[in-house]
Parts: sequence; C-alpha cells; structure tokens
Amino acid sequence: MNENKGLKFSLIIPTYNAEQEILALLKSCYIQTYVPNEIIIIDSSSTDATYSLVSSLENVRVIQINQKDFDHGKTRDYGISLSQFPFVCFLTQDVVLANSKYFENLLKPFVDDKIAVVTGRQIAKLEHSLIQKYTREFNYPSFSMRKDKSLVPSLGIKTYSISDVCSAYRKEAYYAVGGFDYPIISNEDMMIAIKFINQGYSIYYQAEACIYHSHEYSLSREYKRNFDIGVSLAYYKDRLKNISVDNEGKLYVKYVIKRLMEKYHIILCIKFIVCCGVKFLGNRAGLQYEKLSKVQRIKKSNNRSFWK
Repeated sequence: MNENKGLKFSLIIPTYNAEQEILALLKSCYIQTYVPNEIIIIDSSSTDATYSLVSSLENVRVIQINQKDFDHGKTRDYGISLSQFPFVCFLTQDVVLANSKYFENLLKPFVDDKIAVVTGRQIAKLEHSLIQKYTREFNYPSFSMRKDKSLVPSLGIKTYSISDVCSAYRKEAYYAVGGFDYPIISNEDMMIAIKFINQGYSIYYQAEACIYHSHEYSLSREYKRNFDIGVSLAYYKDRLKNISVDNEGKLYVKYVIKRLMEKYHIILCIKFIVCCGVKFLGNRAGLQYEKLSKVQRIKKSNNRSFWK
C-alpha cells in the first residue's frame, strides 16, 4: 500500500446483490496509489452472497440495513456519519476503476479549500453500445472543469452536474450546507451540488479520475428512472428557479444523433430516438407527480419511503 501523502479518506459503497462484482472492485481499490483508510459497505439486505463475501475482509466495515429503508440521500448520509476521516468517496458496486490513480486524481482538486465535492469521468463499458459510449462522451467530457455560481447563466442545470457513482466530498463542507436531502427518490447528488454552489462553494469535474460505468436498460426501466428524476426536480423546484433545464436535453439528443449518423448507424439512431421519447415521457410524468394520488405515485415508483 502507498501512503496518501497526509490526505485521509473513507470509501463508501452501497450494495445490493453485488456478489458478481464487489470483490473485483475492492481488489482494485487496494492496488491504488492512494488507498482508502477505511471502506464502509452499506448493504441493503442482499439475498445473495454479498454479505458473506465482504464481511470478513480486512479494513472493510459492513453495515446491513433493510432494503425498504434504502434512500439515496439518507443511506449515503448514514455512511458519512460513520466515516472517521475528513474526505469521503462514493462508488457504486458496478463500476470498474480505469487505472491505479483513480483516487489520487479524484482527490487532487481538494488542495483548493473552496472545492466541496469532486466528481469523476464515466466511460461506457466496452461491451455496451455506441449509444452508451456517446451518451457518456456528452455528459463526461475529456477536460476537467471547476464550476461555481458564475457559470449558471452559460451552463444552466449542467453547472450542478455531479454523480455519486464516483464522487468525493469534503466532510466539513458537507455538514456546513446541511448534507444530503432525504427522503429523496433520486438526484441527491445534484441537489447537494445546488446547495454547495448557492452557499459559495465550488464543485469540480475531474476528467483524470476515470471509471467504466454504463447500463443497457429496458424501455420500462428508462421510463421509471426518468419518472423518478422528474419527481425530484418537481419536489425541489424552488431550487431550480430561473435555471435552464430543457436546453441541455436538446443538446444531448443532437450530439448523440450526430455521432451515430457519422458512422451511418441508422438502426441505432432510431433506437436512441425511441428511448429519448420514453425518457421524456417519464420525466414529464414525474414533474406532474403532485397531481397524482398517493396510490398512483406508489404504483409508478418502487421507492415507497419517499411517499410517506
């Protein structure tokens, strides 16, 4: 193990039925140039061998919670409360670290005391489609960027774009703004990014901290995910006043279609357009969630705790 040059940090990984991937991920964490000082796994009562695989590992603390109690904000906040160190990194169970300098590069921007959170670059897994590749090219470019309030007029909602798939937080700043909101159905990372920027902190997109992460979701899964995103945007609409939202979606669609058509992938282009339509419908339905009855809300989302 290499020394972290005085910077101490915890790694928190929420898991659920992760037996196929968690050991490989943990092994890659131990061969980093910066190794986590502690690893906290919060497991949502996995029904596979996840708990038994990780519970006996050295330097790994495993906490089990009921699956129904998982909440994107509350569960991560719980992990931070267990952390013993001034910086906290998050990963999801399905990522693959691109190289041995992931943590070193991710934590590098914290030399600036005004940086509250750093998020890494996501690259599509090789086995996934060009749609996933180009989506991540658009959302996670190859250049790094510091973002603060001055960029809101030009970047709109993208100013607040961070992802807890691969992120790192300064605990002092986290608690200064009140931490994650909860209960929250989705977008806990964007909502705290808004709080950071509104209270004078900066966030940092670190393109040098790379992970492989992508999914090939069904249309029904895409609808549900975007419904949940719409719900979170509607629920916290007061934070998004006077912030451009729709323009970013239009730029994304144009970018991916252009990249697909450069290689004459007409079938993939049609598939992408259909998927975008489903995402749009899900998002718009989520934005109207206040008009639905409680029963209708629960039917549209499995996250029942949000509706309590």
